[in-house]
Amino acid sequence: MTTQTVENNNSQNSNERNGISVIETGTNLDIPSGKDGGYGWVVVFAILGINVMCAGFIKTFGLLVIAIRDYFPDASNTSIGVIISLQNGCRGLLAPLMGALTVTVGARACVTCGALLVCSGLLLSVFANDVLYLAITIGAMAGTGICLSETSGVIEVNQYWETRRATANGIRTAGNPLGGMTFPILYAAILQIFGIPIAYIVIAGIMLQIAVLAFLLRPFEINKKFVIQNYIKTLDISSGDKKKLTKSYAITSQSNIKKKKPLDFRLLKNPVYLTFLLMNVGLTFVLPNNLYYCALYAKTIGLSSWEISIILAYYSGMDFVCRLTCGWLTDKKIYKKSHAFIAGMLLGGYTLMPYTTEVWPFLCEQTIGGMTNFFFSVLIRPMGTRK
Repeated sequence: MTTQTVENNNSQNSNERNGISVIETGTNLDIPSGKDGGYGWVVVFAILGINVMCAGFIKTFGLLVIAIRDYFPDASNTSIGVIISLQNGCRGLLAPLMGALTVTVGARACVTCGALLVCSGLLLSVFANDVLYLAITIGAMAGTGICLSETSGVIEVNQYWETRRATANGIRTAGNPLGGMTFPILYAAILQIFGIPIAYIVIAGIMLQIAVLAFLLRPFEINKKFVIQNYIKTLDISSGDKKKLTKSYAITSQSNIKKKKPLDFRLLKNPVYLTFLLMNVGLTFVLPNNLYYCALYAKTIGLSSWEISIILAYYSGMDFVCRLTCGWLTDKKIYKKSHAFIAGMLLGGYTLMPYTTEVWPFLCEQTIGGMTNFFFSVLIRPMGTRK
C-alpha cells in the first residue's frame, strides 16, 4: 500500500487539527470535530440548570436580605451592604482566577466545588448571631461558589459550540431569568413557612443539586475522543487501519492537552479584549445590582414580600424571552452586536431611576429593565480564538 494523497488541502489541515493523520485508507476522511451538536446539547442544558440555581439565588437575594434585616433589627444599613458587596465582589473579581482553574482541572470538578462551597456557606449561616458573620458565609463563600460554577459553564459551552455558539449561549444564559422567575416565589414561601435559620438549610439542599448536574459536564477532549472513535468504527477499512487511526488521534490529543495554558496574557495586548473588559467592569457596578436594590426599594414603598417576589419573577420572565430571542436573531445576523449593546445600556440606565412609588408603574418600569439584559449574551465571544 501507498500513503493516500489528499487533494483538498483544507480537508487535510482539518484532519491534522483533529489529531489524526491521513493514512492508507483509500478514502477521504471527514473527521468530526465533536462540536455543534451531539453531547453538546446535554452539556448546554446541564449548564442551563446550573444557571437556573445560581442566578435564582443571586436574583432572589434581595428577599433574603429583607428577611435578614427583620431577623437582625439592630443591624445597620452599612453592615447589610457588606453582605451584598462581598457576594458581588467575589462573584465578579474572582472570575479570571476561576476561569484559569477551570482550564487546569476541568469544569466538572470546579462546578462541584462551587456547589459545595455555596452549601457550606448557607449551612454555616444557621449559626450566625450577627450580620458580619453572614457577610463571610452567604456573602464571600456563596459568592465565590457561584462564581466558580458560573464561570466554568461559560468556558464549557464555548468548547462544545462554534458555528451555533450564539444560540448555545442564549440557551445557557436563559437559565438566569428562569431562575429569577421561579426562585422569588419559592424563597418567599420558604421564608414564610420556615423562617431564616431553617430556610438556610432548605436553600442549601436546593443549591446542592448543582453538584448533580456537574457530573453531566463531560470534558470536551474526552467527548471528542468518543466521537472520533465511533466515527472510525463506521469506516469501511481494515481493523489494522482503524487501530492506526485511533492510536494517531490518542498521541496527538495528549500533545494538544499539554499545550493548554490556564492564563493567556497575550489577550491583554488585544484592544478589543481590553474594551470588552472595561465595559464589563463598568456594568458590574450598576446593572447586576438592580434586583438587589429593587427588592429593598419595593419594601420601602410598602410592598409585601409576595408582591416583591412577583415583581422579581416578572422581571426575569421578560429577561428570559429577550435572551432566547436575541440569541436566535444574533445567529441570523439581523443587527450588529454593538447596536444591541448600546440599546440595552440606554434602556437599562433608564430603569435604574426611581420614578414611582406605585405598584403598576413600578412593574412597567421593571418590564423595560427585564428587556435590557440580553446585551451580555449578545457580546459573548471567546477572545483569543479569532485568527
